Amino acid sequence: YVSGDWIVYSYQEQGFSWLKPHIRNGLFSYRAGWLIYTPVMGFALLGFITLARQYRQLFPATFLFTLLFIYIAFAWDIWWYGGSLGQRSMVQAYAVLALPLASFITWAGRRAWTAYSFAALCLFFAYANLWWTHQAHLGGLFASEQMNRPYFQRVFLRNHVPDEVQKLLDTDELFEGE
Repeated sequence: YVSGDWIVYSYQEQGFSWLKPHIRNGLFSYRAGWLIYTPVMGFALLGFITLARQYRQLFPATFLFTLLFIYIAFAWDIWWYGGSLGQRSMVQAYAVLALPLASFITWAGRRAWTAYSFAALCLFFAYANLWWTHQAHLGGLFASEQMNRPYFQRVFLRNHVPDEVQKLLDTDELFEGE
């Protein structure tokens, strides 16, 4: 062992903010918000409504697990989990979230217009997610720890943006006049 100790806490000053978890940021922040970068999982959250109606025996445990998981994952001080595209901390919960998602898909498939709308949204979300993945690896428009709303809105689904747009990573204002 390199440190001289059997157990080493490598996170130094980081820990949990149990009384002030970062739930809003964890879900909706442009920096790494789960539903911003993985919007299809919004259907899983909506699926809790249909799960409660159709599969009452599954609802309490699934819902409680999800609430606790979100609370614990976003109570971590570094809620954006450093340099990730979206919330990598939420991936572990996807097996459980598949239940309300499946319930929502079943509900959406009952009527043609909801089925087609759901399918169209899923295709758009998949395209957007693949686009962000490309930008994170090769495209260069995804700046993991600097993302903000104005920059996100200027670069979303574009392959090239003026160099001036990069300034939005430092401020939320962009001067485009003369």
